[in-house]
Amino acid sequence: MGAGSSPAPGTLVDPTYNSVADFRLPKSEILKKKAVFDSLFTNGKSVVFFPIKILWTENQSFGVAFIAPRKAFKKAHDRNRIKRLLREGYRLHKNLLNLHNKNIAVLFIYIGKKLPRWSEIDQAFKKIVQELPSKIEETQI
Repeated sequence: MGAGSSPAPGTLVDPTYNSVADFRLPKSEILKKKAVFDSLFTNGKSVVFFPIKILWTENQSFGVAFIAPRKAFKKAHDRNRIKRLLREGYRLHKNLLNLHNKNIAVLFIYIGKKLPRWSEIDQAFKKIVQELPSKIEETQI
């Protein structure tokens, strides 16, 4: 960022550190390949921060995905809302997670039985930020 230029949309300038925090979630970060999902479910490690279960495994590059189960939420608009809340929680907390420099695939699964409120998802992501990086480090050693 030169003099007089503004940061990209979706970023926030932190004046205390003179750095730019990126709050975007580009399509390049979203997992789409069936082979990656298969490896997540077969050899992935998991941890639960209720109401979110997280699966991860080593991958060629970093990527994330979000799932709301059809069995628990019959209506598509309910599943879409849950996935939207999960994406928003991840997007706002991803700078604190520091997972981008690792080559892992991460899957966030909502395991609650009722529709979540934003406060529940935000609370879960605050716990995830504190504990997930150490759990991933333990399994990669």
